[in-house]
Amino acid sequence: MFNSKQKPNSKFVEQMGDFFDRIGQPRIAGKLFGYLLTCDPPQQSAAELQQAISVSAGSVNSMLRLLQVAGFVDRHGQAGGRKLWYRINHGAFSRVLMLRMQLVSELRAMAELGLQELDAQGERADRLLEMRDCYAFFEQEFPALVDRYLSKLEKSRC
Repeated sequence: MFNSKQKPNSKFVEQMGDFFDRIGQPRIAGKLFGYLLTCDPPQQSAAELQQAISVSAGSVNSMLRLLQVAGFVDRHGQAGGRKLWYRINHGAFSRVLMLRMQLVSELRAMAELGLQELDAQGERADRLLEMRDCYAFFEQEFPALVDRYLSKLEKSRC
């Protein structure tokens, strides 16, 4: 783990930045995410994060907002204090997957709308049917996977 006072020139933090870049997300958001996954203490101020990954305050604030909206990062304050702290949300990973599955449901519904509107046959229908069937499959199967994961997680904590 990193000490919050040391600069993380870690392969992990850099690779997380590269990963985010490969999936079309800002590299800095990936580096912040990687750092927050490994830092000690687990909560950091924006100023600490700015220093840790050597980027501007504006970049840190923008990328923290992106990570918050995505569901990975939580912002909180301490009673009586003005300083805000950021940390990885407890349970963020399964929650983020569930949010992504909502997008899958929307795509399935759009495919069904396309099929209804076009009254398509042939190749046009085949593309929409493939889209609908793919997303319908994952929409149906995914909740059971999440339940299995949460059950496994609960058992491992006992």
